[in-house]
Amino acid sequence: MAAPSPNSISGMTSEIVTLAQRYVLEARIAAGGMGTVWRARDQVLARTVAVKILHPALSEDEEFIERFRREAFAAARLTHPDIVAIYDTGHEAAFRDRNDRHYIVMEYCPGGTLKDSLRQAGPFAPARALELGSRICGALGYAHSKGVIHRDVKPENVLLSEDGDLKVADFGIAKAAFALSDLTSTGVILGTVTHISPEQAQGEEPDARSDLYAVGVLLYELLAGHPPFQAETEIATAMQHVNKAPPSLRGLRADVPKRVEGVVFKALAKDPEDRYPSAEEMRSALEMAIYSLGPAKSYERPPGDTGGTAPGPGPGPRLRRGGRHRRRSPAPPDSVSHPEAAPTSPGVRNRGTGDEMDAAPTTPGLSYSNSPTTRALSTDAPAGRTRETAVPVSAGGTGPRRRGAVVTMVLVAIGAVIAVAAYNFTGTDPGEPSGGGGPESEENAPRSRPLSVKSVGDFDPYGDGQSEHPEEAGLAVDGDRSTAWTTETYQAPLELIKPGVGLVFDLGRDRDVQRVRVISGQPGYAFEVKTAGSLPGDETGFTDVGTQSRAPGAARIDAGGARGRYWLVWITKLPDGDGGAASLAEVKFIG
Repeated sequence: MAAPSPNSISGMTSEIVTLAQRYVLEARIAAGGMGTVWRARDQVLARTVAVKILHPALSEDEEFIERFRREAFAAARLTHPDIVAIYDTGHEAAFRDRNDRHYIVMEYCPGGTLKDSLRQAGPFAPARALELGSRICGALGYAHSKGVIHRDVKPENVLLSEDGDLKVADFGIAKAAFALSDLTSTGVILGTVTHISPEQAQGEEPDARSDLYAVGVLLYELLAGHPPFQAETEIATAMQHVNKAPPSLRGLRADVPKRVEGVVFKALAKDPEDRYPSAEEMRSALEMAIYSLGPAKSYERPPGDTGGTAPGPGPGPRLRRGGRHRRRSPAPPDSVSHPEAAPTSPGVRNRGTGDEMDAAPTTPGLSYSNSPTTRALSTDAPAGRTRETAVPVSAGGTGPRRRGAVVTMVLVAIGAVIAVAAYNFTGTDPGEPSGGGGPESEENAPRSRPLSVKSVGDFDPYGDGQSEHPEEAGLAVDGDRSTAWTTETYQAPLELIKPGVGLVFDLGRDRDVQRVRVISGQPGYAFEVKTAGSLPGDETGFTDVGTQSRAPGAARIDAGGARGRYWLVWITKLPDGDGGAASLAEVKFIG
């Protein structure tokens, strides 16, 4: 069968070219530094495929061809919904010049590339860009777990299906090209240096964090419409990655939130140690940033659409707001995280946790009768106030019996301090059995321990696009109960405005949780604790774990070993059921 000349490959003549007596080339769809991509027909399986044919010059280097085969085989083993599947590879002298050409047969994506979409419609909406970045990080994380580094992440290598679904292409194939030459080589990595990491530009071996840098460049380009570094030559562009700070995104687009810019710029750190340590960590940060934008954003975008906003699922017009509420809410003394702050003066009642909060003390030897009383300050008054509480003592005036009662109260206070200190170190609530051979003994129950929180963000799926103080979210896990995350100030009961608002905590992976402790300086609010393995769009996608209808300042939810990665503390009613604001000073997860 006659074959077209090498030049006709790019021009496509009426002559038919068939590779491996199976793949019939139909139309050229793309060309790049490594070769040309064709749409082809697989005559054996009767399906449309894409065939990348490498440049003839690359086929002449035997060392490159060996690396190419090895990387192609590694990429072919990647099976992930967001990675382009590789079906076949081979080589054939099917063209008129009789030069042997190597090719890869892969999944066909008719929606073009992210680069095509960017050219057609301009910069992406922040929510859509972040959603795409999250998907790309998911694909990269899977490949990294298999030992495959992409090395050439860019919009041209992210393909789109007909319905806008993305597929990351060319995994590992760039490794052969980078090993073949340096940055001055023409026709090999042309166009790649706009997304190259600083360490790659300096000739160092890239790792997974190099891919994350490229994702940062890709996100910058999707948001700004162009990559952060562009110069007259390839070398000059590469050196900007090494020496120059990226221009501010918010200086180019006012609608890019600070939190979004922060995620992108962390990925663009010059030092790999300053970037996200893994694709999974970056994906988590992107998901948190997505939900900080609110639910009214459109995360899905058909090709050619910029991903604008759509009406959200929330109720009618907002009844708030009286200005953004930035105050730090007063909280009870931190007797758990900071035992030295626990009350030690006689007669001060240390508040417990959970539903046992207002139960009368049952310390042996302390008598409660209709006897004369002394006055002491109680911390269970409304936030920021104290009130006098009657503390019973034995009858008998001011003599030795009264002094004995005072000594007893001192011992009680010291016992309370010891109990909460023990909780702080063991994760066991005061009064819970710690041994003794029973069914709840240490021998038969797993040891409780605090679980680390990887990240935390505000969760407001029914908001109006305004965030609920995301910059304060970290105060709920900083170990300092004198600081707190607060909601915005509402001018009407929360339930009249929306179903709720809260914080979502990422534990890094699915974890079994026995208890959740929630500390607030504004008791009297209602909240729910929910969990999920992946971040849903609103609270209905979480699984219910527990509820407090009128929460005390220090509340406990028994999770019973519920398992999940993302945990939502969902406030459904403000303190005393009125307008105003709610706060969360500390949230701890005990596993």
